[in-house]
This record gives sequence, C-alpha cells and structure tokens, in this order.
Amino acid sequence: MTKRKSKNYRFYVIPAVLLAIAGGVFLLEKNNVINLYSNDIQETTAPQATVNDINYDPATTTDNEDINARKDNGTVDATPVIPTNDTSIQITFIANAQDVSGGQLEIRTLLNGVNDGSCALTLSKGPSEIKKSSTITKQNNYFICDAFIIPYTELTNGEWNIILRVTAGDGRTNEASTTTTIN
Repeated sequence: MTKRKSKNYRFYVIPAVLLAIAGGVFLLEKNNVINLYSNDIQETTAPQATVNDINYDPATTTDNEDINARKDNGTVDATPVIPTNDTSIQITFIANAQDVSGGQLEIRTLLNGVNDGSCALTLSKGPSEIKKSSTITKQNNYFICDAFIIPYTELTNGEWNIILRVTAGDGRTNEASTTTTIN
C-alpha cells in the first residue's frame, strides 16, 4: 500500500514543481530580469532635464512702445470706441414658438458676455412690423432677455422674421436673427 501512495505523490508533486518553475521563469521574463526571446535588451535612460528658456528680465523699451506712444499723446486712459455688432455679446434663441396653434408667441433668449442692459425685439412679415423691448436679467447662473410674449391677435399666419438687438449697459451691441412660422 505504500507503493501506491508514492505513485500518487509523484503524480501531484512533479506537475506542481514544473508549474512553479514555469511560473518563476514567466515572472523573471515579465520583469525583464531574464530575456529568453530576443538578444536585444532595452536599456532605460533617465529622462532629460527640462530647460527653462523663459526670459524673466524686465520689459525692454521696445516692448512698451505702444503704451509709451499713448502716454505721449495723452490717450493712455481714453475709452476706446466700442464697435456695433460686438461679438463679445453672444445671443442664443432658446425658445421661439407658439405653445398651441392660435396661442401666444413666446421668444426667450440666453445671453453670454453681458450682465446688464436692454433687449429690443423686431418681428416683421412683409409690411407688418411689431416692436417689443425688455431688460437683461439674471436667471439662476445665466443672463437672459426677459421673455417676449406676443399675443396671437397681433400676428397673422405665415413666416415671421425675428431680429433681437442686445445693448449692454456699457454701450456694446449685437444682434441675432431667426424666423418662426405662425399657424
């Protein structure tokens, strides 16, 4: 009966030892301790040190020529002329539709680059023109033109052109346009 146990012992121990050796070789290969598959071993090099080439010296006279010229002619603190259609004011129409056929038209906007001022709305269809105005207000974290609500009695069926002109409190202006169809 002891012979039979020794055969079982060999049957389990020999594969376990071979598996342990194979696992050890695998780990050594994986960690680049040994290299059984190719002859070239990749050498790792230390990364190159970063070179700081920014010039921290004080500004030269040529860097300040524009400011110095404005100081000489007295315009250094002059307010620049603000152009119309200033793209720093961004207008997005977020709603311009009737709730139901025959209902009122609601026009809502979302503004960026402005936090006070006024909004002027013009609706036109052929010779017909409707003008409304509102103020810029803050709603949650956004600035909007107060909603424009136009009763159906002021509108006729068909396609209307919508032009919204936004004027910031500091004088900047921009306008956006879209269309809507009234049923």
